[in-house]
Amino acid sequence: MDYFLQDFLDFTHFVHGRSDNTVQGYRFDLSQFLEWAKGAGLDITKLKPTDIDDLFLWLRREKGNTAQSVNRKRSSLNGFYKWLLRKELVSKNPMEFVSRMKEPKTLPKYLTPQEQEALILAAQNGDGAKRFIASYTSQRTYLLILLLLDCGLRIGEACSLKWDSVNFDDGTLKVNGKGDKERMAILSDRLLSALKEYLERVSVIDLEKKVRPGIPARGLKLAQIAKESGIPWGTVVEITIAGRHKLDRNLDGGRKRELQSFIDEKVKPLPLQYVLFNRGGKPLNTRQAFRIIRDIGIKAGIKNLYPHLLRHSFAVNLRRKGADTMLLKEALGHSSILTTQIYCGFTDGEFKEKMRKLVN
Repeated sequence: MDYFLQDFLDFTHFVHGRSDNTVQGYRFDLSQFLEWAKGAGLDITKLKPTDIDDLFLWLRREKGNTAQSVNRKRSSLNGFYKWLLRKELVSKNPMEFVSRMKEPKTLPKYLTPQEQEALILAAQNGDGAKRFIASYTSQRTYLLILLLLDCGLRIGEACSLKWDSVNFDDGTLKVNGKGDKERMAILSDRLLSALKEYLERVSVIDLEKKVRPGIPARGLKLAQIAKESGIPWGTVVEITIAGRHKLDRNLDGGRKRELQSFIDEKVKPLPLQYVLFNRGGKPLNTRQAFRIIRDIGIKAGIKNLYPHLLRHSFAVNLRRKGADTMLLKEALGHSSILTTQIYCGFTDGEFKEKMRKLVN
């Protein structure tokens, strides 16, 4: 079944347009299911709804899964069995008569205004390093925080964001969300300023001072520059490394000027690709982003900070300012208004305050 699992994952990714994060979630859920079925000696092509009941009991009792986690895995299994049925690999879908588990209704966790202020301050201060690369990553961290907190982006949306999606003229952002669903986000004033400052910094490539990350951000490798400029690859590498790390080497000044001239003429005009990228020029992956947010949270005195907590905080901020459910739905890119309704409860003691006014 491993072959069919990969086939299903490819189908959901390339045909249904599911995001990388969603596909990885399917992979985890279904791999766990296949492992359970194998351990129980069950043929997954002949499962009955009662077998699925046993699976859910195992997930709850043995694995300690919440009702929400079990429901997510139910959704993964349902999609998998629909695909198997379509491929005529099974004669019936055992998920057809399996109901969702009842989930407790709780308000989403979010950051208080004071915590948000502390987080922004920590991101702005960075680690105090003066080296360019530290300054660049500090600005990237600040920008990442604002994209989640001021725009409500999902972490995958922020990491895959490209510069051609940013409209500086009207302060908007084109976001490609789940299932390739496109929406528009409005940039806050501070986020717009942060984007402009960050773009100005990563666009500069000056070998005399330090090599900027603008070369790989344009999708180029040093080998390509060496080939097109005619400067030996070893020399290009030596010059760029020396510039980046301030190494005291007796470098050929003429070659350095020649390389700088080539970069100014051929490299700088090339458009930057991803807004958030690593030192190799590839888009910042979600695992890196999780770690960055967790670490800056620790500096701000916030334990166990994760990206979606900032998205929740964005929604609660809008709700506090009077945004209705439909506006929240569009801002968050939800497919169903039922998902948005979790933000419509009272928060921060508002319920007690309002009730006291009503009963007295």
